[in-house]
Amino acid sequence: MDTVYWGIGIFVVWIFVCLGIARFVDVTCLRSSRGVSVHGFKVVEMQSHVAFEFIDDRKVVRFFHRVFRVSKITNAFTKRTGKKVQRVNRILIHPEHEHMIANIDRRVVGENAILECKTTGAWNAKEWEGDDIPPEYVIQVMHYLAVTGAEKAYFAVLIGGNRFAWKEIARDEELIAMMVERERAFWDCVETETPPPLSESKAELHGDIMNRLYPSANEGQSIELPPTYSDVIEQLVDVKTRIKELEVSQDYLENQVKEIMKEAERARVGRFSISWKNVTTKRFDTKLFEKTNPDLYSQYVKESQSRRFTVKEETA
Repeated sequence: MDTVYWGIGIFVVWIFVCLGIARFVDVTCLRSSRGVSVHGFKVVEMQSHVAFEFIDDRKVVRFFHRVFRVSKITNAFTKRTGKKVQRVNRILIHPEHEHMIANIDRRVVGENAILECKTTGAWNAKEWEGDDIPPEYVIQVMHYLAVTGAEKAYFAVLIGGNRFAWKEIARDEELIAMMVERERAFWDCVETETPPPLSESKAELHGDIMNRLYPSANEGQSIELPPTYSDVIEQLVDVKTRIKELEVSQDYLENQVKEIMKEAERARVGRFSISWKNVTTKRFDTKLFEKTNPDLYSQYVKESQSRRFTVKEETA
């Protein structure tokens, strides 16, 4: 059966690639006003407006690779467990919370259960040892169980392309209740266009968001910050000072080791291995190129703009 599936897939891919028959773009999915029931799950019907353009063959290959990979894993699951599975070719929606949707891989026939198929590299095998399941996948299926009302979920995972394993996980009502509450709060922020609060653990991400939201300053505009931000600035100045002090300490400690290593490339002490390797880099000399080829340089120079954040303590 797998051979038949692969044969059909290769044939279809060949048609798409060679004839350039068209890919789906500008697909606008509109939610129907009426839900329907499929295999005991409440689902939402989808209507699509489709426009056609020439296909990107790489997307087609990835699509069929995904389809056949899931088919291969579900076949292995059925052979190992004796459980039959069935496709649910619908987007499922929670009966009470319309912002919660799911697209499950398979429904298990004869049980109020779902099947989720995964693939992973051999380096992640430890995450699937014994009864272990990666936490992000636990969260995923608990969301699916909340949406579908199913009592449990099965995982079928192909590890390193040649090792198969399957797991069973029961519905966790406490975790699901917490997720429903968190997802509701998140969706409220989406509907009210309320940005998430800043988090220290995600400072780098939020910094990138700030740069995207406010890419340029209004020249000459100045505002007065609320008095409470005086403490924030004091902390910021203190952190920057400590960073500079730590960088000086780092350089001092590194120099002590370098003085002993001299021309040696590597060194060892206790449980530590130290390397001081030769590194060759090649950089384009833009100043020389601009001087020797000013006209050509002006054709390729690209101007960019960013904002520099500084804090300066004013003296009376």
